[in-house]
Amino acid sequence: MNDLLEQLITPIIITAIVSGLYRYFQKKKEEYQKYVYENKQNDFQKLENFSNELIEGGEANPELKTILFKISQRINPYGREIKTFGKYQWIKDDGHIWNQLNQIEGKINSQEITIDDLKELAYRIQISKRILDVRLEQAVSPISPSKIWFYFLQYLTLVFQLFLLFSLYTIGFKSSEINESSIHLAFALWLSLMIFLIFLIPELIINESDDSKFEIFIIVYTMVFALVDAFTTYYLWNNLSSAIIVFVIILFFMITLTFLKSIIFGDSEIGKISTIYIEEYRELQESKSNKKRFKDYFRKYKFFFNKEK
Repeated sequence: MNDLLEQLITPIIITAIVSGLYRYFQKKKEEYQKYVYENKQNDFQKLENFSNELIEGGEANPELKTILFKISQRINPYGREIKTFGKYQWIKDDGHIWNQLNQIEGKINSQEITIDDLKELAYRIQISKRILDVRLEQAVSPISPSKIWFYFLQYLTLVFQLFLLFSLYTIGFKSSEINESSIHLAFALWLSLMIFLIFLIPELIINESDDSKFEIFIIVYTMVFALVDAFTTYYLWNNLSSAIIVFVIILFFMITLTFLKSIIFGDSEIGKISTIYIEEYRELQESKSNKKRFKDYFRKYKFFFNKEK
């Protein structure tokens, strides 16, 4: 029985199981997304017709309010609650379209509506359609160096966590003391949590909220990640120098992963859209969110490197 457990707990077997589960859920996700996007394409076909009616009829169109209502029925209803989402989610949920709709309705009531307002609405609808088209494109885009390094470091960090888990198991298996086993279990639980953070922390930077507490959350969890690995290394091999080296390397890996994810996101279609409407979104939030978030500094570095090229 013990020999069987030792074979099952090897890093290769664990990696294979994790990879298999990831492929399964990824396939399910892609099937669901394809279903959703195909349905949404039908909505955008009608939205394009409504946009054409807006421009052709102009601001004096007697059916203007009716057309605007029809548009509101074809876009994501969650985007209307603009204060409950971060910039990324706001764009995904058509918040930039909702904002323009609200402005147009206000201008209609005050009789300040112009053809430019309607053209801007049509333009924003086309932006959302473009985002959808990009996701449905079948051609495989070239892999950028940022993506290669991102996935390489992410995989390397994951393998190291599995190695620490395997080391805890092998050392803990030989220990017969209850206290020792309890400590091993505690470290194993922490490391299991860290595995999720490998995938979670880089994603948090692109779903970033405009709450300053969210920045602290990301920074603290990045530090905790490196500390857990460092303490585990020290506990396993009782070597302070190794623990410090592990702390520095893992912290560097997590910061680099976050930085690379920001570059990848900034180069994507939705990342470019988020950049266009970032100030508009902030104006819709509370005053405390008007200051720049640290994701903006990542974007500045990306633009600097691109400019140098």
